Amino acid sequence: CHGKIRSAMGIADDFLKGNVNSDAFKPGGGKGGQLMAFSKCKRFIVKEMDKGDHQSLLSVSDAYRDHVLGGPSLLCLYLLHYRDVATGKIFIVMANSCARTPLPGFENGMQYDSVYDLKGCADDKTLKDMGKSIEPVHKRVWQVHMWMGKVAWSETRKNYYKGKVEARNMKRNIPGDLQHDLEKVVTRDVTEFLIPCELMDYSLLLGIRTIDLNAGGDDVDAPSMGEIVKIQQNSPLLSLANWQYPFIWTKGAELPGDKPTQIKVMAMGIIDLLQDWNKAKELAMFIKIAERNKATIPPKDYGERFVEQFRERCRPNQDQVLEYKLPEFRDLLQEAEELPLMGDGNDVFYSARSEIGDSFI
Repeated sequence: CHGKIRSAMGIADDFLKGNVNSDAFKPGGGKGGQLMAFSKCKRFIVKEMDKGDHQSLLSVSDAYRDHVLGGPSLLCLYLLHYRDVATGKIFIVMANSCARTPLPGFENGMQYDSVYDLKGCADDKTLKDMGKSIEPVHKRVWQVHMWMGKVAWSETRKNYYKGKVEARNMKRNIPGDLQHDLEKVVTRDVTEFLIPCELMDYSLLLGIRTIDLNAGGDDVDAPSMGEIVKIQQNSPLLSLANWQYPFIWTKGAELPGDKPTQIKVMAMGIIDLLQDWNKAKELAMFIKIAERNKATIPPKDYGERFVEQFRERCRPNQDQVLEYKLPEFRDLLQEAEELPLMGDGNDVFYSARSEIGDSFI
């Protein structure tokens, strides 16, 4: 299962060799507190799995493989899972949806100004704001002081709550053709995999970076228009071999010779896929009956809300089109140097490409 996905992505079987330090594992920010580590290159995440998630993975592996290989997808890309012999713990390795190939001029990698974890409900949260990570401080039922009003909250808790409110109200305008393509892919992931496999509680991970070319500083060596249109052409929606490229567009460049005033860079993926609907979830939904807009609802309801929230949060700007599709910018594709691929660069195009429409051509 995972070997075929790695092959399509152009990732070698020994990609983790020497790439993860044993002391890099820390408890994650989720409720379960499972261990998690980033690879040295930051492109991969290694995360401990509990028994339930492991059983869920095994039960959907074949459907998952067929789905991500059979058409454009934003699902988190699982690359392998293994059992640690010393501890008996099970780990899964996945591609980091917010770690992309460094853009030309950014040799130190691509950092995002804002990163959101969006479920489309009261559990939305901001992971990074103005380039700084936000420490999660959850309000648990046994923490009595947390329920006595904000006056009893720490500054860290207040900052976390502020991020939750901002994430709940987050809305972004993106080029109309890109929004159209992404909405079709999200709908495909939800209706053809997540709902049929009875999965829920997943999130849309969204990273956004604005490069202001009028501000000077580190952003002055931003990509050229030729490099930008090349990145756009190498969309991860067209081929798994392009998985490491972000979505990118500009403002202020109406002609190929114009210098844009801003460059927008966006990373997106659907993460935390392995929560299945079971008796415990049904009980939790009953217990939380008074809670509005909760995450614990049946897969079909969750999926339909997820797609609707995507439309609400990522809105189409019909006046803006990705530059590489405009005739006046196409000559730049020939002028730009080939951008490096992490994999072997094979054209692993999806069989379902025709179902998405001409917007991908």
